[in-house]
Amino acid sequence: MNPRLLIFFICFCSFLHQAIIQGIRPMVPLLAVELDASTFEIGLIAASFSFLPLFLAFKAGKIIDQFKGSLAIILGILTISFSLLIPFLWPMLPMLYLSQTLCGIAHLFIVIAFQNSLGHYVEIDKRDKYFGWHSFWVSGGQLLGPLIGGIISENSIYHTFFIFSMISFLVTILCLLVLRDRSEKTPAQAGQPATKLAHAAEYKAFDLIKIPGMAKAISASMFVQFSKDVLITYFPLFLQSKGASTTQIGALLSAQGVASMAIRSIQGKILTLGHRYTVLFVSLLWSGLCFALIPAFDSFLYWTLVCLVLGAGMGLAQPLSTVAVINLSPAGYSGRTLAIRITGNRIAQSASPLSFGIISHLVGLTPIFFICGALLFAGSFYVKSAAGKEKKA
Repeated sequence: MNPRLLIFFICFCSFLHQAIIQGIRPMVPLLAVELDASTFEIGLIAASFSFLPLFLAFKAGKIIDQFKGSLAIILGILTISFSLLIPFLWPMLPMLYLSQTLCGIAHLFIVIAFQNSLGHYVEIDKRDKYFGWHSFWVSGGQLLGPLIGGIISENSIYHTFFIFSMISFLVTILCLLVLRDRSEKTPAQAGQPATKLAHAAEYKAFDLIKIPGMAKAISASMFVQFSKDVLITYFPLFLQSKGASTTQIGALLSAQGVASMAIRSIQGKILTLGHRYTVLFVSLLWSGLCFALIPAFDSFLYWTLVCLVLGAGMGLAQPLSTVAVINLSPAGYSGRTLAIRITGNRIAQSASPLSFGIISHLVGLTPIFFICGALLFAGSFYVKSAAGKEKKA
């Protein structure tokens, strides 16, 4: 297949996969309620999606490195299809636990495998452009998924699980027909940097983190994920305290999401203006300033402007850090370094609501945005110091 068509296919499948995952996840607690689950059980079911993947990520990356990304994509999407069919066929709470556990593990494999495959198929000097477009398609799936899921569930929540399962099965067939493993070393793989650890029998997780620039690339992603969860969790509460309606809250969060999606489509052009770490520094810096400025004025127009600028900054940082991690990876280890990055994201995702929940209880909502802004501001200077480490990028 033409390389460009192959890249487009990966982006399109990522779009469909994210639409399925984001479309089904809001339906899970609703189905749990129908099955008479308590609020505590609903929390456990929701946590089952991400609990095991947190510990399996590095192992998943190792498997993907050893057995090729295409196989992981095909088996992962097939597992998603099966996991979504489980509560449709057996509508019981234990089956819902099983469904979400399998779905979470498969999702982990698919995300790493898609990013790893894209890194292999794209030449190193074009990665920023195509990873920007990949993130654009992923964002599109995340935006449209809940809308599609909500429309389907108007008739029955069970139908949502069945329809998304069938869509996932069709994507599996498409991947089986289109994706082909490449046994030869691609130009992208040949460009992977060597390090002083290259003579070791095998890289361990900490060996990979010690590669110059790697920890800072992963940290950049963690800073963004940490802040994103603050925005999702506490920004609506802040707006509600200021008298904003639920429609206005939804519109502001959508504006942030659309800005993140739009900026990724021109990521390649933006990087012609400066080095990746310089752009990453600026994006984290202005995101931090935007967070700190959220409480400055009580105006819907003002908040819209802040959300648009904030969305652009946070939208750039994630794909930039992904490319940096792949470029810094030794040949044959990109799956594992991507897994470490995802593990860091999950830790940040878990720590954010917990830590800021305690802070908001002690000092209120407004200081949260100042603290989060300060963390991003400090993080931008920490990441900037990594410039020059990524020799091959």
